[in-house]
Amino acid sequence: MNQLSINVNVKIIFRAGGKLLFFRLKDGSSQLPGGHMEGEEQPLDTLRRELKEEMNYTLDREPTLLNVWTYVDKSKNIHRLTIAYVLDLPAQQDFSWTGHDGEEFDSFMWIRPEEIDQQNFNPRYREVMEQAARAQRK
Repeated sequence: MNQLSINVNVKIIFRAGGKLLFFRLKDGSSQLPGGHMEGEEQPLDTLRRELKEEMNYTLDREPTLLNVWTYVDKSKNIHRLTIAYVLDLPAQQDFSWTGHDGEEFDSFMWIRPEEIDQQNFNPRYREVMEQAARAQRK
């Protein structure tokens, strides 16, 4: 019998001036800031830690919950739960990668909603980016 691995990912989409932030990896794939929960962390604690580690960004207010979804791989060995948030910034910021050396990071990018389809997102990330573009600003 295979052992089931359960992963919880917490992601965020920053919005500013009608644009959305994501980052690209060296392999050309498009990703959202955030990461995996560790130990007994709560989702927002994970987000705070990951944003500080990856972008040197301090999450000083609570983002808006945008979407939650699950994924089970074909072998049924991995069950992934992803929690996505959105946060409006007063203006676009130039973020720098402060994550671990050797990671496959390429660049942060701000895009307009009509450019989402031109990026190499997995289908769920594409969907949540489009949802963030449509969601009411707070």
